Amino acid sequence: MAVQRSDAELARDARSGSEAAYRELVARYAAPAVNFTHRFVHDRALAEDLAQEGFLRVYQRLNTYDPDRKFASWFFQVLRNVTIDYLRVNRLPTASLDALQEEGHQAAAVDRESASPEELAGRGELASAIGQLLRRCTLAIDSRGLMPLFLQRVERGRR
Repeated sequence: MAVQRSDAELARDARSGSEAAYRELVARYAAPAVNFTHRFVHDRALAEDLAQEGFLRVYQRLNTYDPDRKFASWFFQVLRNVTIDYLRVNRLPTASLDALQEEGHQAAAVDRESASPEELAGRGELASAIGQLLRRCTLAIDSRGLMPLFLQRVERGRR
C-alpha cells in the first residue's frame, strides 16, 4: 500500500518542476477550492473559474510557499485573494432608491393611524426578522475578513 505524500512534499516537488506532484495537489484541492469560492460568489460556474485562476496563481507563486507552514492555509489565502480581487473589479449590481422612485416605484409607507394592531404586529415581526438577518450577514462578512471592504462600499454609496 502506497503512503500518501504530504501537501508540503508535493508542493516542494511541484516547485522543483514535478507536474505529477502539482496534479496531485490540484486533485486534492479541486472540490474544496470550488466550494470555498462559491461561498463568496454564489455562482457555481464562476466559482469554478475562480478556483482555476487560484490554481494558476498558486502554481506561479509556489516559490513563496514556506514548507514549515500548513499548505492548506497558504493555498486558501491565495484563493481568497483571487476571489476578493475579482469582487473588487466586478461589483454586484445595485439600484438607486432615488432612480427607482423616479421610475414610479413607491416605497411602502406605514400609516400607523389606520393600520390594525395585527398589521402593526406583523410589521414589527418583519422588522425584527430583517434586523436579525442583517446581524447574521454582518457576522458572516466579518468572519470572512470582508468587513473593511463592505464598510468601504457602504461609505462610497453614501457620497
